[in-house]
Amino acid sequence: MSGFDIERTLWTGAPPNGIKFQAYDIVLVPFSFLWAGTVISVAVNGFVGGVRSDGLGRLDIGTCAILSFFVLMGSYMSVGRLLHDAYLRAHTRYTLTSHRILIERDGLQPRRVVIDLRQLPILDVRETRSGVGTIYFGVPSILASFFGDRWRYCVPEMSQLPALRSIPDVRRVTDMIERASRAASG
Repeated sequence: MSGFDIERTLWTGAPPNGIKFQAYDIVLVPFSFLWAGTVISVAVNGFVGGVRSDGLGRLDIGTCAILSFFVLMGSYMSVGRLLHDAYLRAHTRYTLTSHRILIERDGLQPRRVVIDLRQLPILDVRETRSGVGTIYFGVPSILASFFGDRWRYCVPEMSQLPALRSIPDVRRVTDMIERASRAASG
């Protein structure tokens, strides 16, 4: 890009607002409620059991702290992660210009990703029957998938892999990105 090129906005978008369930939630939601319910049951029984003459049912401070941690984790996995993801998506905006792709998030967890169209990574496009889809920029390595991007299943917006998530007419947007990349490179 020379100093005389004018950067034009070609497309803008945003992920959908509200709570969004993913395919893996079929397993994750029941498991998280089972987890939270079990931990809450143990905690309530321990607290309500109080002090008995035989010493059973009594919880020390360490056990209370551990149970409290597991109750908080169960609550986050059951409901909190869905609200967290909805919050992040509500504050995320996408922009395709003639020279780059911008993924910007404001709010409590701001983030700005800039992808130069002259150095566009591999596009991994996942489309549903309705035409809504996600464009991932690059493919994570096996190690990054396992160690570096552990939040992607709980809160997709926390993924380290840049993506335009849940955008309508994903094929048209992919074509626009590819055309803009060729124009910026040539």
